[in-house]
Amino acid sequence: LDGQCAIKCSKLSTDKSILPGALNKLHETDCEKHAQTCFEMNALLNLKRQANTDDLLRSSADLIIVDNRYYKSYIDDHSFDYIEFMLTDPRFADEFENFELFKETKRFKSWRRKP
Repeated sequence: LDGQCAIKCSKLSTDKSILPGALNKLHETDCEKHAQTCFEMNALLNLKRQANTDDLLRSSADLIIVDNRYYKSYIDDHSFDYIEFMLTDPRFADEFENFELFKETKRFKSWRRKP
């Protein structure tokens, strides 16, 4: 299709460093002793969550695809689930109700907009 997507897509981006970096820093930090660091990492995570939600709402995506691997080499907390992370944004939770899981492999989960 000459580089054009036949459907509208949205990618829940890990941003190659911001999301994993903030999650890893939280995982290794004693938040009782370093409350400011944890506050800052949570603020970064909230910004990333908001940016992903903004992208989803702006694009009116027909498809959402996320990394389904249990072990993610770039995140220390290997049980991290992108959808659970995103669902804490009420706007994402509302929009996600318009999607249905239609394909799941060891590597990816794919949701499509309900007809």
